[in-house]
This record gives sequence, C-alpha cells and structure tokens, in this order.
Amino acid sequence: MSSGVQVSEDAINTFRDMKDKHLHSYVILKINEKGDQIVLDEKGPKDDETSHEVLCRKLQEAAENKQGRYALFDCIYDKNKTSKLCLITWVDDAMVKIKDKMLYTSSKKQLQSKMEGIAVNLQCNSIEDLEWAAIVSKCASKYD
Repeated sequence: MSSGVQVSEDAINTFRDMKDKHLHSYVILKINEKGDQIVLDEKGPKDDETSHEVLCRKLQEAAENKQGRYALFDCIYDKNKTSKLCLITWVDDAMVKIKDKMLYTSSKKQLQSKMEGIAVNLQCNSIEDLEWAAIVSKCASKYD
C-alpha cells in the first residue's frame, strides 16, 4: 500500500551524490510536517569514523521527539573497506505514534522506487536494531 507521500528532488539528488560520488557517510530523511513529502533532514560528512555513533544519536533524538526517520548509511564493514549502501527505516516502537509508524512504513516503497542501488534494507524499531553488529551482520550476509 502506498501512502501518496512523494520524495523531494533534493532528497533524490543527495542520494545520488552519496551513491555515485560518495560525498556523505549518512543522510537522514524525514516526512515533512504536512505529511506529503520525504525531505532531506541532515547529511553526515564522509570519512568520519564516528558516523555510525552520530547517526544513531540523531535517530534516537528523533524518536525522543516521537518522530520516525529514514537513513541512508554507507556501511564500511571490514578491513578491506567493503561497503554497502543501507536504507534504514527508523520507527522506535516505544516512542513513535502508531499513525507515524504507519506513514513511514507505507511510504518506504515510494522512497525505494526513487533510490535504486540500495544494497540492504533495514527496519529498525529499537536502539538494539541500530547496533553496529546488527547492521554489519546484514551487510555481510550473502542471503539478503
């Protein structure tokens, strides 16, 4: 089921820059206040060794404000610098309202259709789902 939420051109262009030019370690997207568009929220600098920790903190802050987020994360997960582009759908079960959970879940397909090249899709509903080991496990799996 699609929600009718559209993806902004700025969000699409930022994704392309991340995928093709590797300009960012992460990108955070959100559904705007009107609930009709997925927009850019924040970009993380490339080559920042703390990017995972910063991303998790930013997502947790959104949850504390009872909001969901999408995050694109360039996961570099082994000593050979192997990386995969991950799409994280973040809706904390304990904090985000059911209406917002439904909106983020139903809008994900529209987002995916505009962002080809995502290797791993993660649905994260608790801080444990965002842990480094959980993300690396999905990225390193040959069966996802």
